[in-house]
Amino acid sequence: QIIASDISTAALGKSHTIFLKTDGSLHALGQNKSGQCGWRESVKQSGTLKPCLTPAMAKTDGDNGAPVFCKIACGEDFSIALDNQGIMYTTGSSEFGQLGNGETGEYFVTANKLAFANAYGFLPRTIFHQNDENDDSRNDQNKKTTVIPFSIKIQDIAAGKHHALALEAPSEGNGTRVFTWGCGNYGVLGHNRQKDEYYPRHVAFMPRGMSLKKVAAGANCSLALTTQGHVYFWGVTKSGGEAVMKPQLVDALANNQHVVTHLGAGSSCVACTTNVGNTVVWGQGPYGELGLEGKKSSAKPAFVESLEGLIASDLACGQGSILYVIKDDENSKKLPKVDLKAVEESLKK
Repeated sequence: QIIASDISTAALGKSHTIFLKTDGSLHALGQNKSGQCGWRESVKQSGTLKPCLTPAMAKTDGDNGAPVFCKIACGEDFSIALDNQGIMYTTGSSEFGQLGNGETGEYFVTANKLAFANAYGFLPRTIFHQNDENDDSRNDQNKKTTVIPFSIKIQDIAAGKHHALALEAPSEGNGTRVFTWGCGNYGVLGHNRQKDEYYPRHVAFMPRGMSLKKVAAGANCSLALTTQGHVYFWGVTKSGGEAVMKPQLVDALANNQHVVTHLGAGSSCVACTTNVGNTVVWGQGPYGELGLEGKKSSAKPAFVESLEGLIASDLACGQGSILYVIKDDENSKKLPKVDLKAVEESLKK
């Protein structure tokens, strides 16, 4: 079923989808139990596209004073949006601090039932934290943070299951910082501790002054891509596996002079593509999503031979699947073609 023809991109959560339209507005469908669709609390769910609640702002390009959005990301039950002024917005569950507003708002509904101050509508999040320079403690578990006293502009966002990342926009003479917040299990926030963060916090373990251009998140892992095409990873791809507690350069890619152009992570796997047509994956692939013939997992980065020589212009990882957009050239002609008419017919059933 065609629900709209003016969609620029979409992001999926566990039971909701956020759509970014070509005019920069946000719409959603699915379940709104925690406010993840950005609707009023009274709207529990919808199978048809509905506009999200966003605040009016004085300085935007929109005719109606609303923010003009350019990027979106969804976690399991929360959503993030980025406008063209570099301002970030969140809505949905606050159970692990994934709204980035400094609190979970935890309270008791009954003697044995907890609830949280979820957000029902996209609200701007402009407070960012960094390590306290006056805290000389070497124990990362109790490291104090302070508010960054000037405004931060964001260029990219990503959402995992219960955590999120934001990448600072470049400024003259400075590197770009990564900020993370939400659930800290498995070291997914990169602060060398398993502790939730309620405000976006600078990942101080990234090399100082480094220039980054993209971030990505899996269910329990995080990734950052440098302008040189190197990948940093932290977290886990396998629950119960050994966690990488702070950003770590993926040596298998960097040491072999691979220039990564696109990257993504799913529920338990990671995928990267390079500028010369190499596709590299690792993690768990119980449904064959890794594309490694005869293998359902790989602890180390491995080449996908069936995609060798094919240039990817984008990729996306989901629950049990990885999708690649392949450049249409001579090499791509060896790929099997999808019967679009058969797909359309199956959707009508």
